[in-house]
Amino acid sequence: MRPHYVFIDLENVPHDCSQQLVKKPAKILVFVGAKQSKVSVKMAMAIQPLGSQVEYIEISGSGPNALDFHIAFYLGKLSKSVPSATFQIVSDDKGFDPLIQHLKSQGIQADRTKTLSAVQPVPANKEGALAKPLEVAIARLQRTKASKPRKVKTLRSTLASWFNNKLTDKDIQLVIDQLVAKKHVTISGAQVSYTLPKTK
Repeated sequence: MRPHYVFIDLENVPHDCSQQLVKKPAKILVFVGAKQSKVSVKMAMAIQPLGSQVEYIEISGSGPNALDFHIAFYLGKLSKSVPSATFQIVSDDKGFDPLIQHLKSQGIQADRTKTLSAVQPVPANKEGALAKPLEVAIARLQRTKASKPRKVKTLRSTLASWFNNKLTDKDIQLVIDQLVAKKHVTISGAQVSYTLPKTK
């Protein structure tokens, strides 16, 4: 099972938690605002049985969205150090949704739920939608063999179609830049050639 991390925004979690969370393996990070002095009994009952699975992170400073920025920082840090992990933010704050969408565009499996009782592993993504773009691009190019795009414009449109048009132009360019950096793709003017790794 892939590592699963749950980030709890204690400032914006409705107090209707249940002990269903106990049955769901995950690393729980509870973010506590600087001005929060109490945790609800239901919240404590849902979290306490998890023991070492839980880590409390108390925000030392206060300010607009201070806790949100801390969650974004830890999520980014963990997505880098544990690239196979999935992530879930528990918060009633819709302000996290643009972050979630950006993470998905980068191939990071993430989601937001409003309550602890709704926490569950993030569903596996379909290839070409939310899977890691570079890995998907390499795999698809390996399979296309003789029909690979031979012009930059065609490569861009092909990548866009493979990802169901869910990647922005900037994201597609990033994938191309990564392919070039890894020497899998060589661009000469408008022409494209390939030196892809051999399939196992």
